[in-house]
Amino acid sequence: MGDLTRAQEQVLIAVLEIYRRTRGKKAPDQELLNSSANSIFEDELLDWAGVPEQLQANGFLEEKAGRYFLTESGLTRAQELYRDFFSRNFDSLLVQCAQSPTYSIFCERVYGRDLCQFNSAGMDQLDELLEVLGLHESDRVLDLGCGAGKISEYIADTTGAHVTAVDYAPGAIELARKRTESKRDRLTFELGDLDRLEQIPGPFDAVVAVDVLYFAVFVDRTLSQLKRLIEPHGQMGALFSQIIPPGGSRDRLLPGNTVLAGELSQQGLSFVTRDISDRDLDFWQRTLDTARDLREAFEAEGNLEIFESRHDEAQQMVEVVRDDRTRSYIYHVRL
Repeated sequence: MGDLTRAQEQVLIAVLEIYRRTRGKKAPDQELLNSSANSIFEDELLDWAGVPEQLQANGFLEEKAGRYFLTESGLTRAQELYRDFFSRNFDSLLVQCAQSPTYSIFCERVYGRDLCQFNSAGMDQLDELLEVLGLHESDRVLDLGCGAGKISEYIADTTGAHVTAVDYAPGAIELARKRTESKRDRLTFELGDLDRLEQIPGPFDAVVAVDVLYFAVFVDRTLSQLKRLIEPHGQMGALFSQIIPPGGSRDRLLPGNTVLAGELSQQGLSFVTRDISDRDLDFWQRTLDTARDLREAFEAEGNLEIFESRHDEAQQMVEVVRDDRTRSYIYHVRL
């Protein structure tokens, strides 16, 4: 099929990103593809005229009723390109956070402890998740989307379990490995992602997923892979927030009606939930206020990008919570 041009690579990445945003439920038409282009690539965006047709001729895309679908070969190639593109950008941000003294202060104020968090789970929620799982020293645990690995290290330190932590950000994984060299007997870090878990050596007694399953392109495939990685009678604990658009049905916020609940049910996985939404507004308002308080410190470090990322997300989420368009849950799955 030959090498792809950069414009062709961008189109494949964009199609896969739309798949991811819609949890694999929607294939883009030309209008949706074009509208997503600027938000994904910004100044790097190239001219896509005629590119979807080229990708159809190459066997990477199919067009049905005006919508573009990735073929099997297209999906494989798009996943490779997607990982490279987004891991470069997100990896850089994670490394910045891990090396920023100001971000350490930010995490202490927002989360209650500096674990270089990049999620919406305060220490009380993380500890509640670990309480639900009841991990022991003999347990082998898979931590998905570990970032700089301090949460994984916390899990290993507090439970005594052996933790294998996975992320697709190579710089963050390298930092985690160097920081925890003396703990290699019960804490390992692997480069990988949610869509290719078959490469992760198992099996495991438990899986931990803290605000990360949103990043799976196809959640059903990820859960199917996890089922094979978890020992019989094993378990999974996931922190997951459901958001609905303005005017959307609030029935979708019920614990049994979220995207994750639907996918778990499709996989034949039973679960129980805990509603932890009562802390959402305080968390996001604290995140917003703290980011604003530390803006000058971030800027002085040359880390204004960190401020913008956390501030903008928090500002959006405060509005979402006040509009009653989100719920947060702990999902506990037993096989």
